[in-house]
Amino acid sequence: MEQMTTHIGIEPGRGLVGRFGDTVILIRRDTAAAGGADEATRELLGLAAEVASDRQRPASAIAARLAAWVIGHMPADATAFGMVTPVDDGVVMFLRGAVWCAVTEADSVRQLSGEQALTWVDQIVPGTFERLAIGSTAGQVVQADPWSDLRDGVVPGQGFVLTRLAAAPGPEPVPAAAAPAEARKP
Repeated sequence: MEQMTTHIGIEPGRGLVGRFGDTVILIRRDTAAAGGADEATRELLGLAAEVASDRQRPASAIAARLAAWVIGHMPADATAFGMVTPVDDGVVMFLRGAVWCAVTEADSVRQLSGEQALTWVDQIVPGTFERLAIGSTAGQVVQADPWSDLRDGVVPGQGFVLTRLAAAPGPEPVPAAAAPAEARKP
């Protein structure tokens, strides 16, 4: 059986990128942000950790939880963020505000923007993608540092690239009949 591994490359910048298990969030931070921005950032990082802790949560419940946070902070708090978290048939992608997502699969690239939405963008991205990038700088491709690979935690960044890489096939179980004769002795 072949397993998938995930590489998270980070583009340095003023925002924050956090990884909690396989859940990744980008929080845009502007220098002119109001004092409540720090509290919103803490809440969003906690929300990402909460979502990551329940691997069995359905996609609709994840989107509803994120939407509830946004609704609870409208219109005073316009913190922009983008988040992806795995579900059975791919990843839930959620964008709010001045962030965007580009999904590469085969020879096509699909782009979505939270800035063009009145509230947010949420959808399931099939797990067959090759590359998923979320960024906060309009009109630019995320240029992840090639040496970066966020495994866990929070670091400064203005974008991230999630790349699914096929891992080497795991060892196949050896049937009892094929085990060496010495191993089968009583």
